[in-house]
This record gives sequence, structure tokens and C-alpha cells, in this order.
Amino acid sequence: MADASIKVPENVLGAYFVDESCTACGLCLEEAPNNFEMRYDEQYAFVSRQPESERERAQCESALNSCPAGAIGKIH
Repeated sequence: MADASIKVPENVLGAYFVDESCTACGLCLEEAPNNFEMRYDEQYAFVSRQPESERERAQCESALNSCPAGAIGKIH
């Protein structure tokens, strides 16, 4: 389970975040390409834009549920 206390600094403010346990597998970019980006050195992903539609929210939820490292979290 992702830990908000160790969020990566590139995350934009909002409900979804990526923490330091990210392994840069790229699955989140496939699931929600409008909302996640890979850091320039490809060491980890981050939330570049919070979802703005129901479709994007569903894609972010899919990324959260699919993340093999459990590095994606959501603040309620």
C-alpha cells in the first residue's frame, strides 16, 4: 500500500500520488497515460495531472489497482 509520507516530489497536488516504492515498470503510463509520467531518468513514475473526468478517474483507479509495487495511492 502506497505511503503518502514518502510521495515522490514530482507529484502534482491532489488525491492520487506515487510513492518512493515505484519500480518504474511503466504500467501506470499504459493504464492512465494522461495522468502519469516517467521521471526524466526513468527511475520512477509520478502523477503529472490529476484526473479531470470520470474516464480519467477510472484509468487512475485501474493504475492504482494494477501497480505491482503498490506505489500508487489515493488520499480520500
